[in-house]
Amino acid sequence: MSEKSTIAGLISKAAKKLRDDFEHIRETISHSGEKGGETEDKVREFLNGHMPKRFHATKGFVIDADNQMSDHQDVIIYDEQSSPVYKYDGANQIVSADAVAAIMEVKAVLNKSQLEEAFAKIEEVKRLKKRPISEMDQKATASTLTTTGTLGIILGFGSDISLGKLAEHCVELNEKYETAYRPDIIVVLDVGVINYSAQFVGARNMGDIAVATDDEFVIPPCYVHLVAREDGAFSLNRLFTHLLSHLALYPRRPSIPPFSVLLEGTSSIVHSLGVYQYNTERRLVRYETPPAKLSERNPIIRIRHKTSKEELAALTYIPWQDGGVIRKKGKIPLIALLVWFTKGGPPHTMQVEDAELSTVMKVTRPEFQKWPATIERQSDMTATLEIPPPFEVRETGMEGTAEPFIARVFLGLIEMAASIFSPQDKNTFDQRFTGTLNPALELRRALVSVGELVSGHKEALQKGTIVRKAQVDPLLSERIDNPLRSHTVHFLEMADAIIKNLPSAMKFFVINIDHMADREQRFAKDCERNEAKHPELVAYLRKLRPSLLDIDEQFRKMRVEGWNLSNVKYTFSNGVVSMVEPLIEGKPVSEYVARVFSILALAIEEVIMYGFQRSLMGPIAIVETPLEQRNPINAQRFRRTLRGTEVAWQLKWTGKGFYDS
Repeated sequence: MSEKSTIAGLISKAAKKLRDDFEHIRETISHSGEKGGETEDKVREFLNGHMPKRFHATKGFVIDADNQMSDHQDVIIYDEQSSPVYKYDGANQIVSADAVAAIMEVKAVLNKSQLEEAFAKIEEVKRLKKRPISEMDQKATASTLTTTGTLGIILGFGSDISLGKLAEHCVELNEKYETAYRPDIIVVLDVGVINYSAQFVGARNMGDIAVATDDEFVIPPCYVHLVAREDGAFSLNRLFTHLLSHLALYPRRPSIPPFSVLLEGTSSIVHSLGVYQYNTERRLVRYETPPAKLSERNPIIRIRHKTSKEELAALTYIPWQDGGVIRKKGKIPLIALLVWFTKGGPPHTMQVEDAELSTVMKVTRPEFQKWPATIERQSDMTATLEIPPPFEVRETGMEGTAEPFIARVFLGLIEMAASIFSPQDKNTFDQRFTGTLNPALELRRALVSVGELVSGHKEALQKGTIVRKAQVDPLLSERIDNPLRSHTVHFLEMADAIIKNLPSAMKFFVINIDHMADREQRFAKDCERNEAKHPELVAYLRKLRPSLLDIDEQFRKMRVEGWNLSNVKYTFSNGVVSMVEPLIEGKPVSEYVARVFSILALAIEEVIMYGFQRSLMGPIAIVETPLEQRNPINAQRFRRTLRGTEVAWQLKWTGKGFYDS
């Protein structure tokens, strides 16, 4: 017997064995009356007995990286060796879409309605997203051929209509479904197969294809025919030929369901017990937060085209344990700049959101500050070093940039100035703005102190921890009249300083608002002088002025007329002592200082930002980030953008408070 005939004999025996096994399944179902899930059990058992051991047929649900999940599926064929096992209940499994090679819909009687239902179920799974091929994936063969698509199979044990009629229904349904979401092969056991065949241009013959594929593929010069073949008892052979060919080209794809699914129910609260950094020796060393001084803020090198002045990149130095990290924003790849400053092989870089970072380098801040000279010597670009502004952040007990005041009035305005002006002009702005910013920081500290004092006193009264004798005029172990009065006096002094010094800051922009809280006649003349050139600002100041006059009047009463905050009063009811806050302009002191702070903080931000807006020339404009879209970690309100790409911010009185703007 020849080798050829021996192989043919083995193939013939294998095909007969497949038919016999499936006939046994049909007889078992016929004699026992088993339907539904038991039918699919037999199909999965048959598949698992004949597919390569790498693959497994199961039932359950398919989930993708976007946390989208299919309905229950009867037969899921997936790469068992690359996918972890997540059992939904006893036998149902959750399988990552990346691992799913094929899906099979099993129907006892395949007619038009059952065909429509199977189309819909297969589309549901095929719509789930699979991640692109990456270095994590390993090809199943040495061939360049590969597919990550999901083969869609419909298997009927019988049909009450002809194979030709089923094919006609397929043609109709194909018009309703996108190419990528249609079934690839339809089999009626012992009757025939409906599938696709390709005929290349100029070729006489057609060859079977399975159209499951990736989103992008080389478009072949061929005609694709939907064909029906009455294969009879050999229908199963054609199905297995398609399935095994597809599985042979399916890559190994390590996959897990989305982290949001795996971590559902876990705690969202993070307790940070220490912060560490890898130093240049790859040792994890505890990071000790340095004193919060703005003079230690990170220096920036701005690189521009020498002729057009277009900014090409901004490099920021971030100090590390025994070196530094360089963060780059802009067009020029970071690695193209770092090669000038590294010996041997250049460091690695990585993209993090909208910036590119270097790995940790042995570079100090003084060394970084010398880079501009090297950049200009080695290229046709200009490089300007920006030294951080000379402000000092005092300890205020605030929440850092998560607190909108710090993010917007403090860092937001300073960083906007740094992005607009030259270092020399920036220093001039800093000097003028200091007279407004420092009182604003003190105003915020006094506000917090008043709030904590009042709320703490109320809580102590409620708990009775400071009450020695409960009555209308109680005997207390602690009173807050003097510290509350002191914080209020400091608050009003800082509010007055802001009103007096904000016009000085605006003179940097050559805008005169000296009389915004002065006598009505002088204010009217000031408005008249600015009306033509600054109509938005004049309209804004007219709305702001009544509040400024009220604040100024309250300060005058304190300084000239001897007004002072009255003592706290108390009420007694049901054995509990409660406090009644002293009033300013008819409002409880904590409410009054919160209102004044809101008015002044917003006025500083918007008036200064108007000055920045008027200073911008060329293609750059200032836009406002909507309140709901701001970063809760750094809630800055304004940013720069190219003019015309977004709606530019315009100064406009809204009547809103600082935290609502």
